[in-house]
Amino acid sequence: MKRDGRVIWPNLRGMDLVSLGEGTGHGNVPPVSGFGLGYARTRFSVRSIFVELPHRPRGILIALLTLLHDCYALPGEMLMKIVRILAIILGAYVVLGLSLDAAIGYFQPQRQGTIVLRTFDSSGASGDTVLGLREDNGQLWVESGHWFRGWYKRILANPNVELVRDGRAVPYRAVPDDSPETVERITQLMGKGAGANYWVMRTLLLWAPVKPVRLDPRSAR
Repeated sequence: MKRDGRVIWPNLRGMDLVSLGEGTGHGNVPPVSGFGLGYARTRFSVRSIFVELPHRPRGILIALLTLLHDCYALPGEMLMKIVRILAIILGAYVVLGLSLDAAIGYFQPQRQGTIVLRTFDSSGASGDTVLGLREDNGQLWVESGHWFRGWYKRILANPNVELVRDGRAVPYRAVPDDSPETVERITQLMGKGAGANYWVMRTLLLWAPVKPVRLDPRSAR
């Protein structure tokens, strides 16, 4: 609602979530105790937000925006401008990260410490992917730390792979292992804790989940 060219935010102080849910189709769900927005008697918990958000997303969002507006005394136009700027920045970050991820998958740059992993689909057609090779006490690992991971989906269907080094293909069996202990160890091998490069790349790649894959020797058929 506007008045004299200014956005007038609804006064939601002291209202519980039943009131906020009215008109959304979820007004009959009981509120979390103590979730009123009155300053003196607010008990604002993160758990309350996650419990109520699936039932009253519009009411919760209005409540949070109103609380932010009242706390910082921002004019409505200024707050919306900040929200738009943050949305643009977030959108640009996501586009940049996905573009970088796709470019790495397309050009597959090779450097020291990388190898070619040859995977096979259900029909037997092969595909080569450049990956970083990690070695931990004689055990070889590769990992998927990108959003575009076609090779990882292929090894889930067919774990028989080949490791190509110096023009020679050696057969291995790929064993995915995404247990917390293994993920922590592999991220350490990736450089976690050894400098800023790890954090920069993980941030640029939108914090794609790291999925380690153990390479066990197998006999050639």
